[in-house]
Amino acid sequence: MVNALAGEAPTTVALEHLLHLLAWEAPPQAWRPWQAAYDVFLWQRVQYLCEQSVDDGCIFQALQALSPARCQRFLRTPQVARLLYRHDDNEDVWRGGTRLAGFLLEELGDLDTAACDSAVLPCARRVTLLADALALDLDGRQTFPDEDGQWRTVCHASPEREAVLDQLSDAMAALQHLSPSLAALVTTCIEVLALRCEPETPRGLFSSTFSHYVGLVRITNAHLAEADAPALMDALVHEAIHCLLYRYEESCAPFQSARAWTVTIQSPWTGATIALPSYLQACMVWYGLFHLWRLAAVSGFGPAPRVAQLAERARVGFCHRPVSEGLIAHRGWIAPAYLDLLLAAEARMLAEPPG
Repeated sequence: MVNALAGEAPTTVALEHLLHLLAWEAPPQAWRPWQAAYDVFLWQRVQYLCEQSVDDGCIFQALQALSPARCQRFLRTPQVARLLYRHDDNEDVWRGGTRLAGFLLEELGDLDTAACDSAVLPCARRVTLLADALALDLDGRQTFPDEDGQWRTVCHASPEREAVLDQLSDAMAALQHLSPSLAALVTTCIEVLALRCEPETPRGLFSSTFSHYVGLVRITNAHLAEADAPALMDALVHEAIHCLLYRYEESCAPFQSARAWTVTIQSPWTGATIALPSYLQACMVWYGLFHLWRLAAVSGFGPAPRVAQLAERARVGFCHRPVSEGLIAHRGWIAPAYLDLLLAAEARMLAEPPG
C-alpha cells in the first residue's frame, strides 16, 4: 500500500506544461502525473497527521488495509481531502483525526449515519459516463459553503433530473469526441458533481467550485433551455481547470501570497470585480476555454456562430493584456513561476487572430 500510493510517483509537476496541456494537444494519459502528485500529497499528509498522535495510528492502519484504488478515491473525496490540507486552522479542522475516523467508518460501512450526521459523506452515486465515471450527487446530502440560509439550491425532481443527466452525457460525449484529453481532465479533477436548481425563479445556468473543497463542482439550473451541450461543456471544462489549479496549489505551491485575498481586480472577461487569487486562476481557465472552442471550430462541432462566439469571448479578454498590464501593480503578490506561465499564456493568446 505505501509503495502503491507514495513510492514512485512524482511529487511535483511542471507548471509550464499547462500551456501544452490546456491547449488539448496532449494525450489523456498526460494528466496522470498530475493525479499522481495529488495522490502522493494526500497520502503523505494523512501519514504525517496520524503520526502526531498514538490514538490516530489505527486510522492509518485502516487506510493501509484498503486497496490502493479505494484508498485513493476515499482520500480525494472533497470533505476528506479538506482535513489534510495545510490550513492555518488545520489542527481545529483535523480534530485529532475524529472527523477522518467518522468518514472512514462510513466508507467501510460500519457507521450508523443517522446517529452521526456530522461525519456523513455526501451520497454521491457513481454514474458511468462514456468509459469513465463521475460521482454525481443528486439527492441533496451534499452541502455547499456559499449557501448560508439566505440563498440555497435544491435537487432536481424527476423527470427534470433525467433530462439533465441526458444533457450532461451529451456534453461529456462531445468532449470525448473533440479530444480525449478534455474528457480526461473532467473525470480526473472533478470528484463530486452536484446537480442543483434554484427553487424560485432561476437566474440562469451557472457553475461553481470551492477552494477548500477541491474536486467539488456544482452545476445549477442545467434544466434551462440555455443549458445545451456547448454550455455544459464550457461549464465542465471551466470548473475542471479550477479544480486542477486548486490541486496544484494544495499539493505543490500557492500561486500568490496569503494576503493577496485582500486585493481585488476587474476581470476583462466578465467585468466582475474579483479577488486577485480568483483572477490569477481565471487567466488559465479562459486560456483553456479558448482552445476548447478553437478545437471545436476546427472539428466542425456545433453551430458555427455559437462556437465562434464562445471562442471570441475567451480571446477578447486577453486583448486587454490582463497579465503584462493588468497585473503590474500586483506582481509582488504572485509566485514567479506562475507569473511566468501567465505571461507565456497571454503572449500565445495575443498571437491568435480574431475569430
